[in-house]
Amino acid sequence: MRLMGVSDANGGTVAPGTAEELNGRTPTDPGASWLNTGLSNANGKPLIIQIMPEANPAVQAFIMENYNSATPGQVPNAYTYIPSPVGMDVRGTVANVAGGVSTAAGRFGAATAAAAAIPSPYSPGLTTASFTATVVGWLAGGVEQAARPNPRGYITDSLVDTGNFFVSDRLPMLAPALNETAERIKSSDWMQQIKK
Repeated sequence: MRLMGVSDANGGTVAPGTAEELNGRTPTDPGASWLNTGLSNANGKPLIIQIMPEANPAVQAFIMENYNSATPGQVPNAYTYIPSPVGMDVRGTVANVAGGVSTAAGRFGAATAAAAAIPSPYSPGLTTASFTATVVGWLAGGVEQAARPNPRGYITDSLVDTGNFFVSDRLPMLAPALNETAERIKSSDWMQQIKK
């Protein structure tokens, strides 16, 4: 509810997503996170601001549907609640896109490596494309880790990818199938448990 706005019958309003400023007061909410800005207000008191968590649209919708349905005296019905705008999880979105790019680059690299194994005038270009895809996949994996760090997941995925690389290097015609097998291993339930 702290993320939601509220207005009362007397015209007082707090906008949704408004952070509490303590201005020298001691935090009383143990469930909230607070940031000491290192600044002081006009009275020389330390300025401490609440760090707002992510909004939960389902909880806010539940509150909006039910806060006036309680029996009189249980909930102050002189107040009206305003849901906070749902922000986009930018870091999660960047990590998801980077993970998708990494997977797509791996598939493209495997396909071009298999095609490069067939003797033709296009083999050098396909080899370069395969190498480029490997570099793009590696960089995208780094971006994913920067946006959503998971060292254990990164290490386990890297071990699977390294094993896939050595086997695919010896059997380039099977590279696409081996790459898909590696992707299935990385997304398997037992591998997800190891990553956690």
